[in-house]
Amino acid sequence: MIVRNKWLTVLGLTGLLLSHFYRVEAQQKTASPEVYVDDKGVMRWGSTRKEVQGFGVNYTVPFAHAYRTAQRLNVDLEKAIDDDVYHFARLGFDTYRVHVYDSEVSDTLGNLLDNAHLKTFDYALKKMKERGMKFILTPIAYWGNGWPEPDEKTPGFSSKYGKDASLTNPDAIKAQEMYLFQFLNHVNPYTGVAYKDDPDIIAFEVSNEPHHGEAPAQVTAFINRMVQSMRKTGCRKPIFYNISHKVHLADAYFDADIQGGTFQWYPTGLGAGRELGGNLLPNVDAYTIPFANNPRFRKSAKIVYEFDAADVGRSYIYPAMARSFRTAGIQVATHFAYDPTYMAYANTEFGTHYMNLAYAPQKALSLKIASEVFHTVPMYKDYGSYPRNASFDGFQVSYEKDLAEMVTEKKFIYTNHTTHAPTSAAKLEQVAGWGNSPLVNYAGTGAYFLNKLENGVWRLEVMPDAVWVRDPFEKASLKKSGCRNQLAQMAHPHPIARSGRRVQRGAAQRWEHDTGRTSQRSDVYRIAGHLFAGKKGDAYTTKRNGSLAEPDHKRVCGPGYYAENNLCPAPTPGGACCRTATDHFGDGGYRRSTRSRRTARNRTGLPHGNLSNAVPPRLPVRGCHTRRPDPRRNTHLYHFRSGKRSVPYLSR
Repeated sequence: MIVRNKWLTVLGLTGLLLSHFYRVEAQQKTASPEVYVDDKGVMRWGSTRKEVQGFGVNYTVPFAHAYRTAQRLNVDLEKAIDDDVYHFARLGFDTYRVHVYDSEVSDTLGNLLDNAHLKTFDYALKKMKERGMKFILTPIAYWGNGWPEPDEKTPGFSSKYGKDASLTNPDAIKAQEMYLFQFLNHVNPYTGVAYKDDPDIIAFEVSNEPHHGEAPAQVTAFINRMVQSMRKTGCRKPIFYNISHKVHLADAYFDADIQGGTFQWYPTGLGAGRELGGNLLPNVDAYTIPFANNPRFRKSAKIVYEFDAADVGRSYIYPAMARSFRTAGIQVATHFAYDPTYMAYANTEFGTHYMNLAYAPQKALSLKIASEVFHTVPMYKDYGSYPRNASFDGFQVSYEKDLAEMVTEKKFIYTNHTTHAPTSAAKLEQVAGWGNSPLVNYAGTGAYFLNKLENGVWRLEVMPDAVWVRDPFEKASLKKSGCRNQLAQMAHPHPIARSGRRVQRGAAQRWEHDTGRTSQRSDVYRIAGHLFAGKKGDAYTTKRNGSLAEPDHKRVCGPGYYAENNLCPAPTPGGACCRTATDHFGDGGYRRSTRSRRTARNRTGLPHGNLSNAVPPRLPVRGCHTRRPDPRRNTHLYHFRSGKRSVPYLSR
C-alpha cells in the first residue's frame, strides 16, 4: 500500500510538471507571434517590435505559362529556380509574393492536390528561404492557367465556378473554405514546416483581386468566412484582403476581421503593345489612397502586392515609385513580375511587363535601387513634388539621363552612365552598375557587381551583355527574340578601376544557365588590391584559385534584413575555366548594323565606347589558349536563327 501511494505521488508530480511545461510553452507561443499589427496599423516583428519592411517580386515559375514553357524548352525547373533566386539576392530582394494558381492545385471540392505544381512551389520557397527572403502568400488567384494562351482544362474550383460565382455560390464558398484550411495546413516537404507555422511567411492575402458586386453586408460576411477557415488552423499571422478593387466597399472591408489591405499600382496603364516614351516621373509623384483619412483605415497595415511602370523600357522610374509608396505608409511592395531567365529572351509571360537581370539589366538595377529606397526612407516622410523630389536621401532619378542612382558612403549603384561619385571611395563596400562612372569604366551592356570581401579583396561579377533587338512590349512569341545575351561574339574590356590599371584576369569562375536556346553566363573574380583607393600605377589582379565565395553579409554590409546581404556560396571552383578576353563582348552600345565602325551610343546618345580601342590584356590561364581580340570581328549583330544582320531596337 505504501509503495502504491508513493507511485501515485510520483505520477501526480510528473503530471503537474508536464502540465506546467505545456502551459508555459503555450503561453510563450501566444505571447510572441512572428508578426503583428499594432494599433497604429504598423506591422512589427514580434521578437524585436521593429517595423516590417519588405521589397521584392512576383514570380510564377511553378504555375501556368511559365511552367508549361519550361517543359517545352526542356528546362530543369529546379536549376532555373536556383539561378533566378540568385538574381533576387543580387538585386537585394527580400520578399516574394505570388497568387497561387488554385485552378492547378485544387479540385472542385476545394481539396489541395499534392502535385508537381505544388512540389515546385515548395522547392522555390525553400530556395528563397536559404537566401533570407520572406513571403506574402495569396492562396487563391481565381484565374485560369492559360494566359497568354487559351486556358487548359484544370481541376480546381475556380475553373468550375469562375471568379464572380466563387464570391456568391454557396458550394464555391464551401470549396474555398476547405481549400484555405488545407493550404495553410500543408507541410512543405523541403522544410518540414506547415505554411501556417513558417516563420518566413509574414502574412496571407485571402485572394487575388476579388470583384465584389454584392451588398456591403454580404461582402463582410464572405471575407469573415474565409478568415475563419484560416484561423481554424491555428494561424496567428496577419491576414490581408484586397481593398483597392471596388473602393466604394471600403467600410465593408474595414468591418471584416482583417489586419490590413492590399493595393496595386500601374501608373502607366497596361497593355500598350509598344514602349511608352516621355517623362513619366510626374505620374508617380504620389501614391494616393482614396480613403487614407478614414480612421479605421489608419489602423490597418498596408501592402502593395503588385506594381510596375508597364511598357516602360527605361531605368529611371522605380526608385521614385518606392519613394511614393513609403510616403503613403506602405510597408511591403512586390514588383510584377520577374521573368524566368529561360524565357526572358521572348517576354511571353506578361508582355506588358519586362524584368530580368540578364535581359533587362538597367531596369533590374533600378529595381535594386528601389529596394534600397524602401529600406531607407521612413514611412510617411514627404519629399514634396516633382522635380524637387527627384533627389532625396542619397538617391536621384533623372528622366533626361535615363538614370537612377544611389550614392552613399558605403554603396554606389547606378543604372546608366553617371558623373556622380561617392565622397570617399575608400569607404565603399558595394558597387553595382551599368556603363561608366567616375570609379568604373565599362564598355559592356550588362550589369556588374563589386562587393568588398575584406580590406584589399573584392569580388567582381560581370553579367553577359544584353542587346534589345526589338521592342520587348510588342506582341511576343517564343519563336521571336526580344533581347539577346551576347556570348563570345564581340570584344570589350572588363571593368577598369579608374584610380589604377585595368583589372587583370586570372583563374576565372563562371556560372552557366541553359535556357534551351543558349547558355547564360556571368564571370566571377576575386580581386586583390585597393580597387578604388590605390596609387596611380597599381595593378589589380585576380587571385589564381582564390576564394570566389559570395560576400558574407556581416563583413560586407553589416547586419541587414534583405537578401543581397545574405548571398550563398558561388559554384565550386574548377572545371572549364578557359575564358579569353573576348568572352564578354560588345562595344557597349545599341549599335546599328553597318560596315563602318562607329562610336557606339547608348539610349541617351552619350559616347559609350569604341571597338578599335578595346585591347584587353593577355591572360595566361593554365591549359587555356589566350589571344588578343580582333576589333574588326563581329561588328554586326545577327539573329540566332537566321544569321542575318539585324538592326538592334533603339529605345525612344
